[in-house]
Amino acid sequence: MSRKNRFYFITLIFIFCILFPVYSDTFYLNNFSARVTGMGEAFTSIPYSPDILFINPAMLSLIKKNCFEYNYANLFNLDIIMNSFWFTAKLKKGGIGIGYTIISSGEQPVTDVRRYTVSGGQTGEGMVFNINEEPVILGYFSESRTALYLGYGFNIYENIYTGWVVKRYAFYYEGDTIEDKYINALIHTKANCWGVDIGFFIHKIYNLFNFGIKFGDFISTGFKWNTEFPYVQYVDKTITAGISSDIIENLIAGVDITYNLAQKEIEARIGAEYILLETVFIRGGYKKSNINFGTGIILSHYVMKYLLHPDDKELLKYNFNIGYTGNYNLHLGITHRFSFLLKW
Repeated sequence: MSRKNRFYFITLIFIFCILFPVYSDTFYLNNFSARVTGMGEAFTSIPYSPDILFINPAMLSLIKKNCFEYNYANLFNLDIIMNSFWFTAKLKKGGIGIGYTIISSGEQPVTDVRRYTVSGGQTGEGMVFNINEEPVILGYFSESRTALYLGYGFNIYENIYTGWVVKRYAFYYEGDTIEDKYINALIHTKANCWGVDIGFFIHKIYNLFNFGIKFGDFISTGFKWNTEFPYVQYVDKTITAGISSDIIENLIAGVDITYNLAQKEIEARIGAEYILLETVFIRGGYKKSNINFGTGIILSHYVMKYLLHPDDKELLKYNFNIGYTGNYNLHLGITHRFSFLLKW
């Protein structure tokens, strides 16, 4: 990256990360594409996907084409909608990426179990009262979470790459004014936070497998809450390592292990993708109570190869992919996720 381009990129980071407020309650926003989710999010060592910006920014330098991706999901049928946008671009030296995610919920009721309704009165047997212990709806609130990512990846030695991503987050509740001061304070709160991830990637070790590692929230300010008594909620630092291999023709598989330094917990993820007829993808994966299955199609290749101009190399420079993943959680149910990816 030239000195001039580096100046522009750093300036862009400053503008987005400092001036633009965005909202979220956690660094994990379930904002992955259908492909990544379909493979159980075991993607720390699998390159060539736009949301590697969030997964492992070191792989940005392996981008072969400019990519734009839009993802949509209705999370677990809970009236929570996710929209995410990812853009990655190839540079002369390395690659850059920008991502934006917004997750919003519909109106949710604010209830108070401390209040009861009483019915009854005089009967032939005397005064009889019934106490209804069902919570009383005091009002409604909505929740919004958004996040912005800006990253850069580059090669440091032969097949070894590194990269970083700056993340800017916040969290916001908005709702009706409630008479209860405590509840009213809770539904009119917000928090913001920024952090930095650092990743490393080794490509084609002995031409057998890839290795990736990401240090999540290596630098973080923590969420600063604007409650009556302001406080900072620190974000857990994590280390995720993964290996992947595509030595079997038309099949790629990966395994990730994440260690949470604060909670001292380990989480494993596994996923695979099979390419059928160079056009259709079949995916499956597993991650902590989540069973994922998905499919995808390179729609542009299919249309041009079988319907239009199979020999037109100019047209084949443009790829348009559609993906779907069903993410089944053992406790929350299923999430339907759709992705639309354009490469050029």
